[in-house]
Amino acid sequence: MANIALLHGTDHVIKKPEYALGKETNDYGKGFYFALLPEMAKEWACKQNTNGFINEYTFDFGDLRVLNLLDGNHTVLNWIAMLLKHRIFTINDEIAQDAKDYIIEYF
Repeated sequence: MANIALLHGTDHVIKKPEYALGKETNDYGKGFYFALLPEMAKEWACKQNTNGFINEYTFDFGDLRVLNLLDGNHTVLNWIAMLLKHRIFTINDEIAQDAKDYIIEYF
């Protein structure tokens, strides 16, 4: 994966993306979120009938390791494990907590 255009929808212009400014409780943690399709970026840019922007960046992945959950090597359980790791919610049942821990550990 060489240079690729990445899109970020938001309510303001962001000239340079920065890692770790997001919330720990976002779906994938503090990362800077990108979309490949304009439709997806638009969904994030305009919330509750507000205007928004689609910021576009060209990124050279070089030797970076990229987790692509759509590459055919992962299942929906890998995606669910990422969400379970970062989202905050209450679990009142020991079996449910065990299930959460199992999915995070093995997926």
